[in-house]
Amino acid sequence: MPPVHSDAAWVMETKFTQFLRSGGSGGYVLSRGTRGMLARPLSRKADIPGLAALQQRFATNLDFADQINVDLLLRFTRDGFEAPLSFGDLADVSGDKNAAMQAWSERLETIWADHGERPSRFNSVRRAMEENLITSFSGLINERRQRALGIDQYIWRSRDDDKVRHKHAEHDDKVFDWDNPPETGHPGQAYNCRCFAEPYLLDEPDCEPDFVAAQGRADQGTGRTLGRSPRAIGRAGRAYT
Repeated sequence: MPPVHSDAAWVMETKFTQFLRSGGSGGYVLSRGTRGMLARPLSRKADIPGLAALQQRFATNLDFADQINVDLLLRFTRDGFEAPLSFGDLADVSGDKNAAMQAWSERLETIWADHGERPSRFNSVRRAMEENLITSFSGLINERRQRALGIDQYIWRSRDDDKVRHKHAEHDDKVFDWDNPPETGHPGQAYNCRCFAEPYLLDEPDCEPDFVAAQGRADQGTGRTLGRSPRAIGRAGRAYT
């Protein structure tokens, strides 16, 4: 053990002190703080209670977000192509799912290291992390699939509630290019952004957006009925009419 300096005392958790006195098995990370040395239990993801169930639940939410995107794209494009699109016409996003699962695993381990001894705090931070990953995943696969279909513009759709960022409310119902995003980024790229990029087609189907949160919360009355009114094929930021 390093010597204790007069201006710094050893600050250790009770469990670590008992470990030094009585022995046993365990792992700890030592770091130097302003008051001396700090000891924190070594985080092991395998120690997280119900890890397998948490992992399966997040994977299910990713699948649900994927299915929502499939349903919306098939609905919005059903009259925009010579032959109706099917699931097989959409880009494969399995790689994006794997990347999201990997990010979830890495972030969960960090959250467990920081908040594992406070279950309520751990679960709160974990849920916020998962919601952010889901919204980011939804925006990413929506862009990937639209680009693969040759759709180079979209209509920005917000949720039209008091949680929408001011800048995103200004983007609402405007047309943007996938290659020329607004300064705030595309829908879903900002932290916890719930906005949706609706495919911009010359001849829109008459349908209503069916926004459903990936965690299963139904959205109430935020959709707009899309008509066949004439529209300018705008460049980035031109208002939808």
